Amino acid sequence: MTDEIIKYKQNLVNSRKLYFLVTPIKNEETNLPNIIATVERQSIQPFLWIIVNDCSIDNSAQIIKQFKERLPWIYDINLLETREYLGINYARVCKIGFDFGIKYCEKHKIDYKYIGLLDADIILPQNYYSSLISEFDKNGKLGIASGGLIIKNNETVKHISVFGDLPSGATRLWSKKCFLESGGYLLVHSPDSVSNIKAKLRGYDTKRFEYLEALHTREISGAQGLWKGHYKDGEGAYYLNQNPLLVFLNGVKRFFSLRGYTSLAYILGYSASIVKRSEKIEDEEIKNYYFKVRLGELGIIYSNKIKNLFHSKDG
Repeated sequence: MTDEIIKYKQNLVNSRKLYFLVTPIKNEETNLPNIIATVERQSIQPFLWIIVNDCSIDNSAQIIKQFKERLPWIYDINLLETREYLGINYARVCKIGFDFGIKYCEKHKIDYKYIGLLDADIILPQNYYSSLISEFDKNGKLGIASGGLIIKNNETVKHISVFGDLPSGATRLWSKKCFLESGGYLLVHSPDSVSNIKAKLRGYDTKRFEYLEALHTREISGAQGLWKGHYKDGEGAYYLNQNPLLVFLNGVKRFFSLRGYTSLAYILGYSASIVKRSEKIEDEEIKNYYFKVRLGELGIIYSNKIKNLFHSKDG
């Protein structure tokens, strides 16, 4: 028995088989060595890491194969049919990984506790998953959690802010119970946003812990180019039945926090979907949430921020 396998078996015992990870990839030969290194150095490693390769035409498959020889907890799935790597197809690729992981655990009778999604363009601090697991231990209602996100371009570091303490899609961890009770990973546009809502409507907390900073090595929605990515985000907003006022606020936020033209791409994507009368999600609780409930939640959030601002000035 090699030292690597002995270490792996010891890790399974020490980690109590806490979590498995899913990472979708498409032509990620540049990022793969970094993402594999970032998972390998975690203080609590996953007992299983499923990398779903969506027909990459670069050296991604060969790189994964090399690392698998040393890291027996990596399992790769190589898809034979490719589609545009955005929207519902992104969800499809991820779902293949989640379905495999759940069936693997059932087959081998592994009583895991958490399920994670990790994009390939991320670098994590060494204590990322151990810290998130500690947050789950503190809060029995916590269903989905992530750290914060920063983007580094050359010498510039930019913090990615979000509305309402929502966990990011690229680095999230679900409790097993929440993942299954909220329907798993659904084949929809914006699957991570839908997952957040499904969890909240079932009584779970969804949290973003900013003290854990994950580094995003490229712009958000930038895998297929910023314009196209944010245009697709606008189409996704229409698909989810987002209130036009909410879309406008998101557009303003993108204008000031990202590059200005990404806001235009987002608004155009939403507007084009209106003109084309594109399909919307069939799930009525999601449609109702985005058109009515979410707007009220944001009103409360901003009201509290204004109150805190005036209180700080009075102090």
